[in-house]
Amino acid sequence: DSVAWWAGEYKMKGFRFDLMGVIDTATMRKVKDTLYDIDPEIVVYGEGWTGGGSHASSPSDIANVYAKLRDEGKGSVGVFNDCGRDGMKGNTTWANVTPTTGNFLDSLAPSSNSIYNAATMYIGENRDRKNSGLATPPEMTVNYISCHDNYTLYDQLNYQLNGLSSSGVDHLNAIEATVASTAMLLSGEGIAFIHGGEEIFRTKLMKRGDPLFDQFVDTYGAASDGTSSWIAGDGIEIDEDTWLVRNSYMWGDAVNSYKWDRKYQYKQYFDKYAEAIHARNELIEEGYLGHSESEVNSGAASLLSTIRDGLPAMGAKFLNEDGGEVISLLSGRAIGGNITMPLGPEVSKGTYQIIYSSSLNRQGETINLSDAIELSRFEALILRYQGGNL
Repeated sequence: DSVAWWAGEYKMKGFRFDLMGVIDTATMRKVKDTLYDIDPEIVVYGEGWTGGGSHASSPSDIANVYAKLRDEGKGSVGVFNDCGRDGMKGNTTWANVTPTTGNFLDSLAPSSNSIYNAATMYIGENRDRKNSGLATPPEMTVNYISCHDNYTLYDQLNYQLNGLSSSGVDHLNAIEATVASTAMLLSGEGIAFIHGGEEIFRTKLMKRGDPLFDQFVDTYGAASDGTSSWIAGDGIEIDEDTWLVRNSYMWGDAVNSYKWDRKYQYKQYFDKYAEAIHARNELIEEGYLGHSESEVNSGAASLLSTIRDGLPAMGAKFLNEDGGEVISLLSGRAIGGNITMPLGPEVSKGTYQIIYSSSLNRQGETINLSDAIELSRFEALILRYQGGNL
C-alpha cells in the first residue's frame, strides 16, 4: 500500500530496500508487480542480506532474489553484488573497523579470486552465486564498490594505498583508483550504482573540536548492547586529533556533509565521472551494453582470456548486432606506474579508438593493438574497434 501510494501520488521512479532479506519473497514479488502496473519503468532493488537473521519463511536474501524474484512478466527485483565489491576493494566486517587489504585495487599481485570476483561485474554477474549454481542475470545485478555503510570508496582506497597515518590527507593514487574503478562499473553489463559524493572524493573525518568527538571515540571497541554502536566502533584513529569514520549516520554534518570545494579542487577528475556516464549511455544506445543473460552466455559480453592470477589488470569484450566490437580494460596498482596487459586471440588485432579513458591525457586518440597494451596505474579504458590489420 505504501509503495503504491508513493509511486502513484508522488511519481517516484525507484524503491531501494534496506536489509531486504528480512522481507519475504512473496511480499517483494507483490511490491514489484504492483509498481509495474503503475509504471513499468519503476526500479526495485535492495540489500540481499538479513542483518544477522530473518524471521521470513522465504527471506529475500541474495540467493532467493536470484532464484525467486526473476522476471515473470512484470520485471525483476535487483540485488547488490557484494562479491564484486569485495573482489574490487575489499569489505569491512562488522567486528573489525580496519579495511581489508589484498584485493584487486590495492594489491600489486592480486589473487585469481579477487580478479575474477571483480572482473565478472563486467558481464553483470555475481560470481559467488553463479558458482553455487544460481543464474545471475545482468538486469538483476547491482554492481557497486561502495554504498552508504562503511568507509567512503575514496577513504578506504586512501587507507589501503597510503597507510593509516597518511589517510587523513589526499593522495593522487587514491583519486585515480576511485575514478577508474567506478568507470569500470559504468563500462559493463548490469545495473551500475554510484555512491553519492564519490565523484568529488568524499571523505569522512572526525576531528577534535567536534562536539561529538569524545562520544565518537568511546564507540571504539564497544559491544552492541542496543545503546552503543551496532558494530565494534564507527571508525579508526589516524592520530590523536583525527579519526577516519566508517558508519557515520549519527555523527553530524561536519562529518557527513559534502565538501563541495572538493569538486572545484578536483574538477578534472570529477569530469572523468561525467565522461564515463556519457560513454555508458553511448554504449547502450549502440547495442554494446544492455544484453540479456542469454546474450551474455552466447558471447555478446565476455571476459578476456588473459586475466590471470597476479596481474593487476582485467578486461572484457562486448559485441553488438552490427558486428561492432568494444573492449573495456581496467588496471590496478603498479610498480613504476605502468602495466603491460597481454591480449588474447579473442581481441581483434588492428586499430582502436579510445572512446573513454580515466587518464587525463588519452581521450580520443587512436591506437594499434596486437598482442598487448600498455596501461598506466589505475586506468579504465574503453576502446572501439575500427578495423584493419597491423
